[in-house]
Amino acid sequence: MVHEEPEMLRVDQPSRYATVADFCHIFDEEMDSLYRLSQLLTAQCEKAERCFLSALEECIGMQFIFQEYAQSWAWRSIITNAIGLTNPCIQGHRGEIQASRDIEPVVSDGNQMIAHILALDDLQRLVVVMSGCERYGDQECAVMLRCSHKDVRKARAEAFRHIETTCGIQEKKCSTVLRAWIAMDSNGLRCMAAGFEPASTGLNRVPSGEDCS
Repeated sequence: MVHEEPEMLRVDQPSRYATVADFCHIFDEEMDSLYRLSQLLTAQCEKAERCFLSALEECIGMQFIFQEYAQSWAWRSIITNAIGLTNPCIQGHRGEIQASRDIEPVVSDGNQMIAHILALDDLQRLVVVMSGCERYGDQECAVMLRCSHKDVRKARAEAFRHIETTCGIQEKKCSTVLRAWIAMDSNGLRCMAAGFEPASTGLNRVPSGEDCS
């Protein structure tokens, strides 16, 4: 899902600030999609819940955000909190694919491509989701991940090469499937290739945090 870049309020452009109620509405209405994004980025249910709840807490504490950019800010907060939880560049880019048994089963066996994305190392997985799903460019990925453009390009190339080798899915189609899986609406489901049905367990589990209402 692609969103416009959030902006801060300019003094010469009056606009309504996003309120706590606005952000709570966004996180309530888009809970499933935001949580799926958290799962893709962190690869662990516990971290995904922490990511979701931390992003919500961060957003409701923000001030001077255009109301029209509140949705963009919510999605970006999920990404920045996932980066903080995984610390991919502090841990270092290993370029290793983890064995499937070491990955928390947040997807069913039928979601082969999603399972392989979760098995990537942290930097590879974050770059795939940020560039393939959210369409962030190399520069923005490098800035947010605090690594070099070279690291970003290498991680993405290795990740998509692994996905194509193991699943037969090229980068463009991989991005389409990722966006459809996060959105998980009727149109999105029709876009998904055979074998990429939504999981019956795990994926649809939402955080048990406090109600925003």
